[in-house]
Amino acid sequence: AFFESEFRRRRNSLYPPFTNLARLLIESSDEETADRMAREAEAAARRVLETHPDWQRKVLSIVNELPSVQLLRGKHRRQILMKTLVCSETEAFFSELSDLAETMSDSAEIYLEVNPTTMI
Repeated sequence: AFFESEFRRRRNSLYPPFTNLARLLIESSDEETADRMAREAEAAARRVLETHPDWQRKVLSIVNELPSVQLLRGKHRRQILMKTLVCSETEAFFSELSDLAETMSDSAEIYLEVNPTTMI
């Protein structure tokens, strides 16, 4: 009964396994840098979609939102949350975001997490 109820809820609300939940997690020892890099990461993700209209139709949302834990081990944290359909276009989108995250900043660490087990 639990499985059936949870399965129905996830399908109706477009949660995994029916979609992907992903985030770009930004960490920096400086709060202003974390804020700036979060804005830049969101803008970069949107620019990637502008150049790939077929990918854009598969991304349901992109939101710059504070994580539940904003300071961890001396690092300020920010996140860009994304909900996408499960398909090859979003895999390509995530691949490009991952490459972009590696090159965006020397002053912050940026990670792409797809369907993370925790959002803390």
